[in-house]
Amino acid sequence: MLCYVDMLRANNQTGYKGVSYDPKRKRYRAYAMMGGYQQHLGYFSDVHDAGIAASDFRLQHAKELAEISVRGREIKSKSLTAWHQKHKATHCKRGHPYDEANTCVDSRGRRECIACRVERRGR
Repeated sequence: MLCYVDMLRANNQTGYKGVSYDPKRKRYRAYAMMGGYQQHLGYFSDVHDAGIAASDFRLQHAKELAEISVRGREIKSKSLTAWHQKHKATHCKRGHPYDEANTCVDSRGRRECIACRVERRGR
C-alpha cells in the first residue's frame, strides 16, 4: 500500500503543497515536482480546487514519483562514493603528501596541505 504524506514548508501561504498564488493572473497555480522539474497542472480561481488538483496528481503518479526518488538516491550515493574517494587521497593536487606534519584543517573544516598554503601565501 502506498502512503503519501503532504508536508508543508514553514513559509507556505496557501495551506496546500504544490499550490502558489499568481498575483498577475489573480489565480492559484497548481504544480508538482517530477524528476527535478516543475510540472504545471493549471490555474484555478479557488485555492481548494488547486490543492485537490495537486494532490490528485501526486496520488496518480505516486509510483512514478517513488521510482524517481529512488533513482535520485542512487545518483547521490554514487556521488558520495566519488567524494569519499577524493578524501581518501594520500597526496594533494601538487603532489605533497597528506601526513600529520603537512596537513591542517582550514576554516571551513576541509583538509589542507600546509606546503601549498605556504606557497599560496608567499606569492
